[in-house]
Amino acid sequence: MTQSIQHTAVSTSVHMGEFLTHVTIWTSLFAYAAGEAGRVNHGLKTARLVWSCGCVLYLLHVATAFHVHHGWSHASAYTHTAEQTSALVGVLWGSGIYANYAFTAIWVGEVAWWWLSPLTYRNRPRELEVTVRAVFLFMIGNGAVVFVEGPMRWLGLGLFVAVGSIWWNDVNRRRARP
Repeated sequence: MTQSIQHTAVSTSVHMGEFLTHVTIWTSLFAYAAGEAGRVNHGLKTARLVWSCGCVLYLLHVATAFHVHHGWSHASAYTHTAEQTSALVGVLWGSGIYANYAFTAIWVGEVAWWWLSPLTYRNRPRELEVTVRAVFLFMIGNGAVVFVEGPMRWLGLGLFVAVGSIWWNDVNRRRARP
C-alpha cells in the first residue's frame, strides 16, 4: 500500500512538473509577444512590465525543466538536446543547449537594460535591435514550431507569425516617418 501511495505521489509530481514546464514556456512566449506589441505601439510602461513577466516565466520554465527533466544536470540537458536534434535531422548534436543559454542571457540582459536605462534602451542602435529580434524569432521558431509536435506546433506557428507581423509593421511604420 505504501509503495502504491509513493508511486502515485511521484507520478503526480512528474505530471505537475510536465504541466508547469509547458505552461511557463507558453505563457512566457505570449507575454513576450504582448510586450512586443505594446512596445511598438508605445504602451511602454505596460509593455515593459508584461515583457518582463514573460522573462520571469521563461526563467521559471528553465528551472522547472532542469529540475523535472534533467535533475539539474547540464549533461542530461545536453544529451536530451542531442537526442531531439538527432530525431529531427539525424545528427546527434547537443550543442544547441548553448543557444538556449545564450537566449536566456540575452533576454535577462534586455530586461535589465530596459528597467535600468529606459532611454538608452529605446535609443539603442537599430542593428542591435534587429539582431536581438532575430535571436528571439530563431528561438521561437525552433522552440515553438520545429521541436514541437501536434496541435501545439500550430499554436507555435501562430505565435511565430504574430511576432513577425508585429515587427514587420514596426519596420514599415518607422520607414513611413518623415
